[in-house]
Amino acid sequence: MALMIFVQFVAFGANSSLLAAVFAMVEVMVALVVAALLSNEDLDAFAAKAVPVTALYFAAVAGGATPLLLALAGAPHPKLLAPDVIGLELLKLAGLGAVVLTGALVASDRSRMNRLILALVTMGLAYTILSLWIGQATPLSVWGQSKGPHTFRFTGTLLNANAAGCLFGMLGLLSLGTLQDRFQRLDLRSSGLTDYGLLAVSVCGALAAFGACVLTQSRTSLFLSLILGAILVVVEWRNRRRPSRILAASVIAVLLGGLGFGASQIASRWDSLLADAGVRVDAYGHYLSALMASPLFGYGLGAFKTFHESMLTPELAPSMWDYGAAHSAFIQSAIEGGAPFVFFICAALVMMVIAIRRGASVRHGMGSLATGALAAAGLAVICSFVDIALNVPAVAAFAALLLGAVWGRSLSGRGSARATRRSSRPAVVAEGLHG
Repeated sequence: MALMIFVQFVAFGANSSLLAAVFAMVEVMVALVVAALLSNEDLDAFAAKAVPVTALYFAAVAGGATPLLLALAGAPHPKLLAPDVIGLELLKLAGLGAVVLTGALVASDRSRMNRLILALVTMGLAYTILSLWIGQATPLSVWGQSKGPHTFRFTGTLLNANAAGCLFGMLGLLSLGTLQDRFQRLDLRSSGLTDYGLLAVSVCGALAAFGACVLTQSRTSLFLSLILGAILVVVEWRNRRRPSRILAASVIAVLLGGLGFGASQIASRWDSLLADAGVRVDAYGHYLSALMASPLFGYGLGAFKTFHESMLTPELAPSMWDYGAAHSAFIQSAIEGGAPFVFFICAALVMMVIAIRRGASVRHGMGSLATGALAAAGLAVICSFVDIALNVPAVAAFAALLLGAVWGRSLSGRGSARATRRSSRPAVVAEGLHG
């Protein structure tokens, strides 16, 4: 699963109908393989605890599919602006659900979760290096394809600089959590070359990812990454009986070092912050007023582009003519699926957060790896309220895997000896289906 997500990153973030459909089907198949490798006892224990979240998720999917089902049955149904893409959107939702399930099942065992996150951090460093090389070799395009409005900004292997900024911020936070974990595990007398190697990978991964985030000139991603990175330092400091000043200083140095990589590039965009914010506010007001015409079912999953083009006014056209997304996952989901669809999705997320909080209370802390993963997933969710991060399938899948892993770990109890003896085969699948 980890390897497949990074393949999506390299393939423009799977941000096309064909690639999104292919990878969604692969995600479902990987989830089935992981489930098949677990024992029936483990699956039953997980299913019993996951019922509330699963029920809410299926309710959201059912709500999104209802208009299409009514239309196919010949019954009265709300107007659908793009009925031909609803099937694709449902497939993408199934893929995201499968990714959450995979992460949760793998992370039900602590050792498997550790290996999964270490694999993600290692692949993340390799991906960041590849992205920086592409940005240097072909700064105006990605794999020969023009970056459009973001031609003169660094986008990695994606075509949108803001989505790339969120992605690199996520990789930086995940690496930061791993850095804290490896530092605490390090023992100068007994640690081997592998331990020092993993520490070096996490340091380089965090530094490179935060530097790449700055190069994208994404103001939201950079600002939130720095805040969440600082929160990781504070949480680690409070949770440790013997807080390490060296670790705190190292993490702060990584954050400031990443910021220093491209401070001049990001500074050039702050002047337009108020103007850009004004355009976004006008757009949100326009979308919300149009949503009132169909609040229950929206205009159909995947119909935003058609909706946007049909509702665009002459006053907003000069600044919003090229919008392919609402720049707010919350508003776009309401436009496409209706208010109940958004409610069930948000309720499922809240239930997951409650379970994570309860699990942290039982264990008297989450651990640095889980905290870093949760911060990375949180960055994607927060960015998506004002940008297009979760509109890119690969970024959404990455966030879903991290959130699912932390959630699954919280459902597994205290981590008994029995859990430690479980088969590690699903981790092999999740770490890339190779070996």
